[in-house]
Amino acid sequence: MRTRVWFPLTGLLAWLCCLRLGPVQGEKVLVFPADGSQWLSMKILVKELGRRGHEVTVLVPESSMLIQGSDSFKTEVYKVPYTQAELDKNFNMFKEGLFDQQPGLADLFVNVNRLLIFTTPQVVSCEALLDNEPLMTKLGREGFDMMLTDPFLPCGSILV
Repeated sequence: MRTRVWFPLTGLLAWLCCLRLGPVQGEKVLVFPADGSQWLSMKILVKELGRRGHEVTVLVPESSMLIQGSDSFKTEVYKVPYTQAELDKNFNMFKEGLFDQQPGLADLFVNVNRLLIFTTPQVVSCEALLDNEPLMTKLGREGFDMMLTDPFLPCGSILV
């Protein structure tokens, strides 16, 4: 009988403790998104953070599929060792034949290869960012309060 009272009481106590916490103070936010459809979802959050008064900086490779600037946030563009045409060609190879037929067991290997082809520019982009010493030094001096990154690739976690 006592255990039935104990669990709701513990939950109530935890809830009351959470009420004492103040809002999160993250004035300066650094955003390192993954290019592609992941950015479309993240962009909504990034724009809302900017609208609410946060100083948001988004890291953007100079050749990008979908990441573009906005009035809601500042962008920091960095050089990558591939052109926009090469990126577009890579994406077209990824989507080529993707939805033409029902996938079979042999298609598993083809789709894994397509995924590797698709993610290669993003890995190269990450390496270019991390090797960009002037930009990395500038970002370190900025004193960001928090970082928003996409777990699709681990580059954002490396930056932290």
